[in-house]
Amino acid sequence: MVALYNQFRCSIVAVEEVPEDETHKYGVIAGQEIKDDLFRVDNMVEKPDPGSAPSNSCHHWPLYSDTRHF
Repeated sequence: MVALYNQFRCSIVAVEEVPEDETHKYGVIAGQEIKDDLFRVDNMVEKPDPGSAPSNSCHHWPLYSDTRHF
């Protein structure tokens, strides 16, 4: 994650795909894939209502680097 921060100079968050019927349990992202396994996040929704999640990629808050800390 530090290498990605050094490359892009922005906040970095790790995500993992979850089954669509479980997205209401997690915060999920919406964004554009810029290359394999790398997305520009346009939106994060915390525990969306069932069926309204923008994707099935959930974010991992413990794996988050915020630019305010660098």
